[in-house]
Amino acid sequence: MCENRCSCMNACLAWAGGLAGAVLFALLLHFGVDLVYPGGHKAPVPAPVAASVAPPTPAAPAPAPSTPAPVADAAPAPAVSQPALAASGDAKAGLKIFRQCVNCHTAEAGGKHRVGPNLAGIVGRARASAAGFKYSDAMKSSGEPWTEALLDTYLTDPAKAVPGNRMSFKGLAKAEERADLIAYLKTLGAH
Repeated sequence: MCENRCSCMNACLAWAGGLAGAVLFALLLHFGVDLVYPGGHKAPVPAPVAASVAPPTPAAPAPAPSTPAPVADAAPAPAVSQPALAASGDAKAGLKIFRQCVNCHTAEAGGKHRVGPNLAGIVGRARASAAGFKYSDAMKSSGEPWTEALLDTYLTDPAKAVPGNRMSFKGLAKAEERADLIAYLKTLGAH
């Protein structure tokens, strides 16, 4: 009978030890993340600057034709250029997309660099020019400023746009998401 009690007791102790080890690991991981990312993963994200937009005026209804008009074959939709798509972006929706970026980037003017540089004033700024951030050689060698079109290309696939850069983000496949994010980035003040 003692043998059964001992084996049961050993199993309970092993289970309790495993549970205690898992809790200890979770706590150490939590404190380690706080050391690497001071301020935690809930970094404040500035609200986009609201643009005033006049409400649309209703159009007068067209008179109903007496006979139905023949239906023409639908023409393919014209391709939208990258600058036009970026101009059509929604900054509010871009703020939601930017939340994917807050683990590596800050956005407020004068904000600190993290794994990636602060993005305040990124649109129109020369590449690799945020003071105090150590850029990869690949990013330093591309001297053009960050136009909306270049941001769109970069955000599609950062590794392909600037081979050898250190950004681990895979990119945004949807053009509308990139346009929204660029619209939000345009609302950020200068660093």
